[in-house]
Amino acid sequence: MFPQDTEKLAWGFLSKGSPSSGCEMLVKSLLDHDMEWRQGRASVTTFGGPAKSSVKMSYSAVDEYEESKFLRKAKENPFVPVGMAGFFAIVAYRLLKLKQRGNMKMSVHLIHMRVAAQGFVVGAMTLGVVYSMYKDFVLKPAEAQKALEQKAVEKK
Repeated sequence: MFPQDTEKLAWGFLSKGSPSSGCEMLVKSLLDHDMEWRQGRASVTTFGGPAKSSVKMSYSAVDEYEESKFLRKAKENPFVPVGMAGFFAIVAYRLLKLKQRGNMKMSVHLIHMRVAAQGFVVGAMTLGVVYSMYKDFVLKPAEAQKALEQKAVEKK
């Protein structure tokens, strides 16, 4: 995984000097950025300038960050992990049932498996959108209305 400014670095290096020297500089720069990332350093680089800040993170800190990010996203959208789990469960079940498919062609069996798994994921996404809309347009306005009523009572 390379930094987000890789494209800017590429165009900056390729526009300098001969194409071969630009390509060599680009490859060296990308390898350096990749090495920094692998060592757990997140560096902020500006276009055409040196790194402004460098933060060192250990592998365990990166793992904790990614894990907490996943858990936070799962709390925000609880139907995403449900959809993923359902997808893998359906695929596993249909692969186990592969031997008992009878005279059904393999391609037909795989298509049915794909349609079932996709259907589950689309259903989970739809439920997630409905849940999100319910939270945003029903629960939040109700809480805001209660807060306004409570302030009105306190003023009197």
